[in-house]
Amino acid sequence: LKDLFIKERRNIINELLQDKLDKFSSTFQELYSEGKMPISQLQEIGLEVPEEFKIVAEYTLSKAFNSTIIESIKVLNEDTVQKALDIKSEAEKIGAKLHKKPSKEIFTEKITRNMNLLAENPEIQQAHKTLNILTVAKQLNIDPLIKEAQNIYFNKIFSQIPDLLKHLWNSGNLKQDKKFIGYLLNIGEMLDINVEKFYSELNRIMPPANTIIKDL
Repeated sequence: LKDLFIKERRNIINELLQDKLDKFSSTFQELYSEGKMPISQLQEIGLEVPEEFKIVAEYTLSKAFNSTIIESIKVLNEDTVQKALDIKSEAEKIGAKLHKKPSKEIFTEKITRNMNLLAENPEIQQAHKTLNILTVAKQLNIDPLIKEAQNIYFNKIFSQIPDLLKHLWNSGNLKQDKKFIGYLLNIGEMLDINVEKFYSELNRIMPPANTIIKDL
């Protein structure tokens, strides 16, 4: 190795290291699979989960959780969300902490990208999609970075809401247009932006508005 260029040496070392890491990962997965039943029985009689098993569980379940999110990077369907929720529930039952950094990065990017799309194309379908992503992030306790999304909302969407509310009085499709504005307010609320004054105005037209739409 000493006679090879640094880049080539680095590639070889990385390959050797990755092989070891894959073996470690496989070992942790086997330990977790073999220990799940005995640990569950321990919990049933009121005994605590050993810290050693929690370490194995944290690694195994974190990897499964993040892999689930990564595999669904383009489309978040109900099956994917439920699978991630099941992993989250399993970790909570054991008392294992999920490390969600890869998922956090993915959701941060997805939220920012969809907020930009919503600002460029303020239509109900895009508002619904953006709200859905925010809702899933909250359900999974992913805690993405939202500062950039907040800036987009405040600078490009927030200022449009008064005009949207004004035009709502003469809307030819009141129910649909009210739902669109409701989505926008729900998004603002989930981004920690105060939109209460707009909820009050919207509720005067067709109450109630300040409930996140359930048909996501």
